[in-house]
Amino acid sequence: MKRLKFNRVLTNKDFIYAITLLLIIGLISFSFYELSKAEVKVTQGDEVTTIRTHANTVGGCIE
Repeated sequence: MKRLKFNRVLTNKDFIYAITLLLIIGLISFSFYELSKAEVKVTQGDEVTTIRTHANTVGGCIE
């Protein structure tokens, strides 16, 4: 039985495609993460503070 020889598993072109695909997936994931944040307005006296967060509570952000 003949043994297959792989000189290069990934050529330079395939490596560039793989890196590009990973960058695109990362960009889409980061964009979704940033766009899914909720905007919370906190009023303290006359001061209004707007916070964009994923947190269920904003108590830690205020202190």
